[in-house]
Amino acid sequence: MTATALKGLSFTGILAQSPTSIWAAAMPTTSNTKSYLVHFDGTRWTKVLLPWAVAPGRIASDGNGGIWMCISSSANTSWIARRSATGQWTRTLIGGSTTAALFDPVLIPRTTFMWGFGLVDGTTGSRAAIWSR
Repeated sequence: MTATALKGLSFTGILAQSPTSIWAAAMPTTSNTKSYLVHFDGTRWTKVLLPWAVAPGRIASDGNGGIWMCISSSANTSWIARRSATGQWTRTLIGGSTTAALFDPVLIPRTTFMWGFGLVDGTTGSRAAIWSR
């Protein structure tokens, strides 16, 4: 299936909520100044511009028809962003610094709780972290 909304994009994450709701995170192959979500509604793909100039990562369901997504800014700060089922965006800084990160968020089935793994600040020992929301 060829779709205009998908042309020129490099994909970093995908989430299939149902046969009629599939989301993918993407960046243009020619520049990193804009990022997108593309959505398949069972018939066609549409493109949604992310509200921040970021590098999008993995996507997870929020349990309420919206999505959670890992994003990184050009200043190497890591965020968890949420797009509600109504299209409203919010974001939360991960760990409060540039050396913390969250990867692969996952929804606990039949809940609105998310877990993920990542890194935290630290100069000695392990920097591994388990994040929950």
